[in-house]
Amino acid sequence: MMVHFGNAFVDTMTQAKAQHELGKLRMEGGHINEYIAKFKQYITMAGYGVDKPTVLEKFIKGLPNPLARTCVEMDTPDMWQEWKDSSRKCQEVYLHWQQILGINDKKDQPLSKKKDLNKWRQVSWTRSFTRFFSYFA
Repeated sequence: MMVHFGNAFVDTMTQAKAQHELGKLRMEGGHINEYIAKFKQYITMAGYGVDKPTVLEKFIKGLPNPLARTCVEMDTPDMWQEWKDSSRKCQEVYLHWQQILGINDKKDQPLSKKKDLNKWRQVSWTRSFTRFFSYFA
């Protein structure tokens, strides 16, 4: 079987770019499904297996810390599918609580108010999930 040099070079470059992008990928704006789709695309292009510990670690590091912490505390996921399901569920609950509490992102807020709001969110994230899931315990 003969491999054409041009194809091998393109495949290697695609793989290297995907690996680089995977290292930089972070969930932004609360869009968990977009993050999961991009992550899956990059691991496929990079030739990685989804349940490898190093790949799962990259996925976890790309999540906001409060979301990753809540997933671990509530579901203790170990595999790719478990992490996907847990992060989607926890993000959905978080957004639901934001809606109930009347919290939304306002781009025109002064920077100090944005910092205060973000600090409050980090603290309240875990509290909200703990309260919510305590009803089921």
